[in-house]
Amino acid sequence: MKKEIILNNKKINYELNIKNVKNLNLRIKPDGTISVSVNNKISQERINLFFTEHSDFIFNALKKYEEISKNKPEENKLITGEKIKILGIERNLIVEQGNKNFAFCDKNNFILTVKNIDDFELKQKTIEKWKKEKSSELITEICEAMHPYFKKYVPVFPQIKFKKMTSRWGSCQPQKNILTFNTLLIEAPVECIEYVVAHEFTHFLEANHSKNFYNKLEKIMPDWKQRKNLLNNKK
Repeated sequence: MKKEIILNNKKINYELNIKNVKNLNLRIKPDGTISVSVNNKISQERINLFFTEHSDFIFNALKKYEEISKNKPEENKLITGEKIKILGIERNLIVEQGNKNFAFCDKNNFILTVKNIDDFELKQKTIEKWKKEKSSELITEICEAMHPYFKKYVPVFPQIKFKKMTSRWGSCQPQKNILTFNTLLIEAPVECIEYVVAHEFTHFLEANHSKNFYNKLEKIMPDWKQRKNLLNNKK
């Protein structure tokens, strides 16, 4: 539900979600939206107090994301000559007009064929479709290779889902035996994708990001830190 609070004489809007969680969780997304998750025993007074106690953090985060947004480079127009990153490598974008909409990637180029080269939404949609298909193929293959290391704890191969996400690379729902991955991972190097897969599989063993979680992840992937840093700096 939509809520608002006054902090330092400024109105802050946020989304309040009632969930089966132990603690009050506040999340600020890169677009500046704020969401709060609480259980039904947490009072509005406690939520307001939490905002007050963490006001410095909230305003610093909002300022940071605002500055990032201002300095964000101009978005591509999806025309020939631009660059598009696939598996960590910048390819030359070549846009051609044709009888059907499809995309193809080789070592150096990303060829986009559409019925109308002036239709930005059509070009974007065609690229997103290609990314989802290729993400599905590659990540499913990596999951199949990773599963034997976790088979003792995940006897049944999990259901793999894909969607475009703004602030997460993947998620794990242990009770439902579901792994979900960000289709934008297709832009990252393969070793980074492997890290995300291993990370999410490890959540079948540990739901949180405790020391125990990372100890178990390190047994499967000793160089996970280097892969994570590469992923975080891929842009």
